[in-house]
Amino acid sequence: KLFFWIVERINDCIAAAAPPDAIPSNFVALLDIFGFEDFQRNSLEQLFINLANETLQRHYAKHVFERDREEVAADGVACDEPEFRDNQPCLDLIEADRDSVFSMLDDASTLDVEKSADDPNKNLLEKLTKRFKPDYQHAGSKGAKTVLDRNTAEMKLPGDYFHRGRRDDDSFTVLHYAGAVQYHVPGFVEKNTDVLKDSLRDVLVGSDNLLVRSIASMSTDGDASPTSPAGGNRYSGSSAAFPSASSPRAGGRKKASACAQFRSSLRDLMRTIDNTNPSWVRCIRPHPKKQPGAFDGRTVLEQVVATGILETINQRQRNFPFRIPIEEFVHRYGFMAATVRRSQLRSTSFAKRPAREICAEI
Repeated sequence: KLFFWIVERINDCIAAAAPPDAIPSNFVALLDIFGFEDFQRNSLEQLFINLANETLQRHYAKHVFERDREEVAADGVACDEPEFRDNQPCLDLIEADRDSVFSMLDDASTLDVEKSADDPNKNLLEKLTKRFKPDYQHAGSKGAKTVLDRNTAEMKLPGDYFHRGRRDDDSFTVLHYAGAVQYHVPGFVEKNTDVLKDSLRDVLVGSDNLLVRSIASMSTDGDASPTSPAGGNRYSGSSAAFPSASSPRAGGRKKASACAQFRSSLRDLMRTIDNTNPSWVRCIRPHPKKQPGAFDGRTVLEQVVATGILETINQRQRNFPFRIPIEEFVHRYGFMAATVRRSQLRSTSFAKRPAREICAEI
């Protein structure tokens, strides 16, 4: 909540003059995405960060390949079907509303961890294994250790992205688009239910300090992030954001887990991005060593393949790499049409005619 408050205060300070709840119709934003994380020991935090990467990679594939196919089809042009690595099953494995890591983690988090006789993290691992890899005792290694070794044509279901080896007593592995990451479950449930006790929250809400009272009264259970168009300016720095000590706190609602809050914030971010015209800058790491002047060809190739850069190039090579807007095409080549007067080239009605008809005249 303190983080949300700081973000909102910064936004208030740098925002242009506008009504408090106004949503900008035009804006330019720079999204510096999370770095893909794979440490020696990975936990829930790394799963959150890697989920964000998976989601943004899915957005890239959807925009570049699926929308490209729809655009060509809308023009009535025959083209090759795009071939790309669809990571949607991996997203379903992690965050689907049912039968996913997040849904099962939220179920496990409903138990009282301190009073439970069983280890909720161990129970979570067993439920995941039963759902996605029931024969793990007979499973060998991860098989495809890198993205270059995978047969993505056979990876159609969420369970195809889940792995647990017979020696993995407290961990499971997710085959992310950028590589396989092993997650250790101890602490998953505790981190997912890391919320303030009601008694402590009541003390903070009743504080005489306006800042403390404001932060303690913030709700993070909503469906939108603090600065999202869907949620408006929920954490405004105005005096309205500071409730009185006698203000009743929101009751009757189940506390949102860390998974639910992160998923809600991420989905809200993607709704905003989906309504924009994005451009991408791909950063390729030349080598895993922390030293200058080195280059590892395999490391670079793995990133080029995993991020879909090669598939994008192949797609453009097969399906019309040059896409000139009709207006620009007419302005540039319309003079070649003997039946078209120069004055017509500047008219919008001419550019709105069917593309094939214009090309036929030119």
